[in-house]
Amino acid sequence: MSVPTIQSWLSILETSYIIFLLQPYHSNINKRLTKTPKLYFYDVGLATYLLEIELSTQISRDPLRGALFENMVLMEIDGGTRFNMIPNQAMVELEMASYVKNLSLIKLNKIYRTIQEVENDMRQLQDDEFEPNYSTISIGIIRTSEEEILLGGSCRILPNVTQEQYELWMAKIKSICDEYGARFAITDYKRPFRTNENSVLIKSAQAILEKMELSPQCKTLASTNEVSLFTRLNIECICIGAGVREENVHTPQEHVNLKDLEKVTSFYEQMIEKFCL
Repeated sequence: MSVPTIQSWLSILETSYIIFLLQPYHSNINKRLTKTPKLYFYDVGLATYLLEIELSTQISRDPLRGALFENMVLMEIDGGTRFNMIPNQAMVELEMASYVKNLSLIKLNKIYRTIQEVENDMRQLQDDEFEPNYSTISIGIIRTSEEEILLGGSCRILPNVTQEQYELWMAKIKSICDEYGARFAITDYKRPFRTNENSVLIKSAQAILEKMELSPQCKTLASTNEVSLFTRLNIECICIGAGVREENVHTPQEHVNLKDLEKVTSFYEQMIEKFCL
């Protein structure tokens, strides 16, 4: 398989939030550019499935057990740098103290105060179909080195926010960064979507859920996943998933019962029969 073909497939897997590439870090900028990034899975369970690991005893003997453990650790410490990796602990608070003389801290607090202003603006545009009912912005990570301080975070933008308003918010943050000699970059952006609750897709899904004696209630969620990619093509979408998770974050307490997976599988089979066969 050629290198361009491999890169193309990796790009698809990244865009679908199946894998992500961790770029190398080195104090020497040239080495960062030449070293090969490492590949990790967002879902370690998928990695074990591909390795045909079904029992805990198999993991202890698998030659890639170290890599799997490394993947799990990275998913914890790298929270907040991507849209679907925002753990509860991925919040940073910076407060201005009058006695602080370190210029870097003063600049950081100025930038943080601007982010707080944007947060307050976001709270003014509410949509009660979502929870929370306003757009959010989170600082998920701060990394320091001898050369720089890196702040990473993410926004969840509701569908009622216009493109113009979104750009104004981002321009406000960029302006304060430019003022203090910092570089502001948006690494990825996907427009939010909303599927009409009276659409044939949703009504059919609700009918199937009722038939399965499951709750047909749909809820909106300010989140970005692979569904956003299909909505760019004007394809109506819904999300359904089994298991228990804490609000709209990924945490170690997530779990899925096999019976719930079987129910979801049955739901998908019936949806495919209705719309595709």
